Amino acid sequence: MRIPSCRHFVLAVLTVAASTGPVRAWGCAGHHIVALIAIQHLSAGALAATAELLQSQPIDPHLARYCKDEAADPFVSSATWADDVKRAEGTGMWNYMDIPIGLTHGDLRPYCQPVGPLENGNRTGCILSAIRDQLRMLHNGVLADRARALRYLIHLIGDLHQPLHVSDNGDGGGNCAPVHFGTVTPVTNLHALWDSGILESFLLESHLSQEDFARQLDSRYRDRFQEWGSKNRDLDQWAWEVHEVGARITYGALVPRIPVEPAGGPSDCAAESAKVRALNIVIGKDYEQTAMGAIGPLLTRAGFRLAELLNQVWP
Repeated sequence: MRIPSCRHFVLAVLTVAASTGPVRAWGCAGHHIVALIAIQHLSAGALAATAELLQSQPIDPHLARYCKDEAADPFVSSATWADDVKRAEGTGMWNYMDIPIGLTHGDLRPYCQPVGPLENGNRTGCILSAIRDQLRMLHNGVLADRARALRYLIHLIGDLHQPLHVSDNGDGGGNCAPVHFGTVTPVTNLHALWDSGILESFLLESHLSQEDFARQLDSRYRDRFQEWGSKNRDLDQWAWEVHEVGARITYGALVPRIPVEPAGGPSDCAAESAKVRALNIVIGKDYEQTAMGAIGPLLTRAGFRLAELLNQVWP
């Protein structure tokens, strides 16, 4: 029996994901890697406090988990919990903010609603307002709410460092941008590729586990912890940094390029999808390598910054 290539295996997964709606930021591997890096930089106080909080308020064992390889460590397992409950809790809007790729700086409030109460099955907010809201909850909430806030933060800091969660070209953060992954026929979308496809393909082809890659990244960038973490605590600046990667690489390295839509224009997924499909964009090795050159540092920054935020809570 012929064994499918790594590329074909990843593509099959992406095709299913793309057909079932917006996929999950960084997928299982990316979120786990962020958490694995963060653990290495938690202070002794933060490490003990997070372990005690998560163990005292465990995830519902009956909750259907999307990531079937969930880690035994409660901190790492918590990294994908927010995606598992976002429909029930109405927090889908917390995972992103649509900053047009034509912008490079400015006030982010027009792209971010404050966090609001659950109404008609949904809560308002964006990734930045949700992080700030959950940080307040982590400081001041009752025990169960603090554990919930911690799980959200572990997830949302990862989301903030996925370029298509803070970058948009009138295409739902790449969800309405169909592309070919390699030369095979099925079509996926740009968001799915950056959530999981490119990273999963790299891990498979490199024969690396999530733990292996987390160790590699931490070793490679460890001397930048202060620069990326403790000396930089501005959430808006983080968003602009990641957005710049989205404009320059996620969209900018595509061949052919997708035209930049004007900021504030109407968002029509069907029209944008048809426009991009006509370009017949094929994601090849050059693009994958360029993307991985950005994904590694982004995952590391997320891990460093998550650790630094929690170290401020528990010095």
